[in-house]
Amino acid sequence: KLMDAIDNDDLQQVKSIISENVSKEMVDYTVPVTQKVKETYSSKLNSPENQLVISEMYRSKSTHIPVIPGSSLKGAVRTAFISEIGLYLKSYSGENNKNDFEKMVFKYSDPKNDPFRALCVSDCEILGKNSQMVSDFVNFRENRIENDDFSQMQLFSEVIRGELCEGDSTGELSVSISENLLNISKNIGKGKQEWKHIIHKFTFADIIIACNNFYQNQFSEEFEKFYENTNYQELKNVAIKLNNYIAELKENECIIK
Repeated sequence: KLMDAIDNDDLQQVKSIISENVSKEMVDYTVPVTQKVKETYSSKLNSPENQLVISEMYRSKSTHIPVIPGSSLKGAVRTAFISEIGLYLKSYSGENNKNDFEKMVFKYSDPKNDPFRALCVSDCEILGKNSQMVSDFVNFRENRIENDDFSQMQLFSEVIRGELCEGDSTGELSVSISENLLNISKNIGKGKQEWKHIIHKFTFADIIIACNNFYQNQFSEEFEKFYENTNYQELKNVAIKLNNYIAELKENECIIK
């Protein structure tokens, strides 16, 4: 019946079959949902126009534990570094494309000389009994013309449930810098080298400084623009708590994203 419904593009029938036949033994994992998600699903389950899609987090195929990909974390660190170094490049033209700018910032022409080849970041598994929830997203902008400061985005997604969401998520990952890659160069004879040493080298301390300089400033601007003077006290309280966490980071801590 399910395959027939799929072949016939009968979304309403597909949803009904799944809703009526799924048992606990068939479930890989469960995630709590907000009241809004529950109400929407209940009211629109039989609506053929609504697909009721939930964006899932990337998960381990064997354990189904949610994972933040190491590539995403490495990309966030790279963005912070580009900003840190790029601030001093007065000759940059906005007409240049992103790849040209990155090469100029890190002073390389050959990808072999990209310093971030040397940074290795593992995937980060998110652990905890209350580490996730499925949430509905809203767009907040105070003093809208329509007098509705929150507009529904029709977006449901699995999210990490941290301390600010009364969750207990924790994560572990490994980060390493390969000194061999930072210093590599290949001699091809007659005093010539196939590529030069990487020019912009970095340490863990550099990573912490670059991430805090970039992401602390980003959050400060967002806090002042949206949350500091809002009339919505619940939203303001959470934002203030997050702002305090960021302001009190220890010397060996940094904020990413």
